[in-house]
Amino acid sequence: MVSQLALHHLPDLWKLVAFRRVAALLRPGGHLCLADVVFGEQVEKDHAAFSAVLVEKMPESSRAEMAQHLRQEFSTYDWIMDELLRRAGFTVEESGVEHGFLAHYLCRRL
Repeated sequence: MVSQLALHHLPDLWKLVAFRRVAALLRPGGHLCLADVVFGEQVEKDHAAFSAVLVEKMPESSRAEMAQHLRQEFSTYDWIMDELLRRAGFTVEESGVEHGFLAHYLCRRL
């Protein structure tokens, strides 16, 4: 199953519900490929990194949209996403965060 840039619209509670429903649809060993706005450790430790994301990582044409996203959407930190996936019955086989905010996960259902 693939989910790309959809779950940041949901609070963490509903992300967990969604992951559990996905896990119920997959056979054991089935995969979930996830890409979404998830903030990495650098952003968590240094709130100035949010500004860096806006100024250095985003093209000028996308900065206003990203600023709106930070104000209104439900993106989370990578360590929270890892735990949500684990609690839903997945193991994370591969993951990474690019530019401090764009995460990708390859998960396997246990």
